[in-house]
Amino acid sequence: MQTYVYNRSHVRGLTPNPPVPIPDGLPFVLDDEMRPVEDLNAWLRSLRGRGCHSPRTWTGYADDVLAWARFLQSRDRWLFDDLDSLKDAVSDYREVRLQGDADEVFQVVGASAWNRAVSAMENFYGWAVEVGKISAPPFNYKVLRLPRYQRSSDTLKLNLARAKPGSPLATLRHLDGDYADMFIAVGLGGATPTGQPDDDFRGRLATRNRAMGELVRRSGLRRQEFSNLLVWEVPQPAGPFQDHISLPVPQKIAKGARARTTWITSTALEAVTDYVSLERPLHTDGSSWMPQRPLMVTDATRDGGTINGRWVRWSHLTIPQRRRLVAPDGGSGLLFVRSTGAPVSESNWRYTFNTAADRCRQFDTDFPTVTPHMLRHTFAVETLNELTRGALARAERLAELSGADPLLIAILRRKDPLLILRDLLGHRSLQTTEVYLALQDPARILTDAEIERLAEEEDFDAADLAGAS
Repeated sequence: MQTYVYNRSHVRGLTPNPPVPIPDGLPFVLDDEMRPVEDLNAWLRSLRGRGCHSPRTWTGYADDVLAWARFLQSRDRWLFDDLDSLKDAVSDYREVRLQGDADEVFQVVGASAWNRAVSAMENFYGWAVEVGKISAPPFNYKVLRLPRYQRSSDTLKLNLARAKPGSPLATLRHLDGDYADMFIAVGLGGATPTGQPDDDFRGRLATRNRAMGELVRRSGLRRQEFSNLLVWEVPQPAGPFQDHISLPVPQKIAKGARARTTWITSTALEAVTDYVSLERPLHTDGSSWMPQRPLMVTDATRDGGTINGRWVRWSHLTIPQRRRLVAPDGGSGLLFVRSTGAPVSESNWRYTFNTAADRCRQFDTDFPTVTPHMLRHTFAVETLNELTRGALARAERLAELSGADPLLIAILRRKDPLLILRDLLGHRSLQTTEVYLALQDPARILTDAEIERLAEEEDFDAADLAGAS
């Protein structure tokens, strides 16, 4: 079984044109012989009526319930078997997804991801009960009695299949520096571990993928954000002595509609501009891609452009509008495009990342599974280390000049690394950002800060000093 996503533009070209009363972006499931799996498709078509209006939620629910269906198939069961059998299967499935199985067929997930899967399964079986497919959901519940002032009801049903969320660090996964370098250069870029071109590499769009990896690792953009960034919103390269360049994240593509400004390193920006100037035009210039109700762009600038004869700021465009932009020379106006010049679906990055990690395992069998959000976590950890080293070195120099306590100086100068990182990541609460503190290596930070101080005071080169130790 496999999920596919409905696209009205593909149906319009059929003759005769079949009436399909489902929205764009709704997933559907076909079996191995390309026949519809109606037990799942009927439920997916009902999602809008059950309060699920986001295509991202539809896709997530479809993936979670399809994984559950595959698990049942592997044990010669199906979605609507007898209730006791299904309850036993839920218990087994919970153990497999949270702790792993000997065959390693199903990916181990954390408590949060598992609980999202349980929510999808509850939605599915709620629908199944309503349409008479099954008598009751295959879950065990605990009924909690609550004071009326806390909820509209005096009882709360707790699904015992859910996992108790642990420490945020349990699911806060990032890549160490060497692995991050390897993932981008070898996995995404197709190089060998020594940095040389790999003649056996058969991947496509390596320049695009490597630029995307550098961008996310060095800016902390979320998948929704880098997938819908416009090519005209890429900042211009800075001078030779500027290591970080500001990168505005528009409100319309930011999580929670909270605009912010992050930064991108000059080396990462160089990778992005190389892609924009070298590989991207090969796929966009003269492209025949044309969306429904296209928004034709002319006279594009960094801030905005003329769209269908009217000048509009890019920051005012929603995600659906951005994905309908057609650049003056053809192809999508988004930064990252497919080989046809069309936009890259957000969900397609999952395949790109999985393929890149698989390639890295050819050289290191212990290489982990990588997601776009892991690169965002990597940005957070590396940036916090960098900010902390800078704050320590700066505070120590100020303390020596003034005789004050270094921590007091750092506070007075309002150079708190956590506050800076919070703003770069776009977190609402500082508490969300604080979880990265536990991932720091204090010994390494202090050693680097000491090297920087000695290098400045005694005119030593930091690299020579490190090599001599």
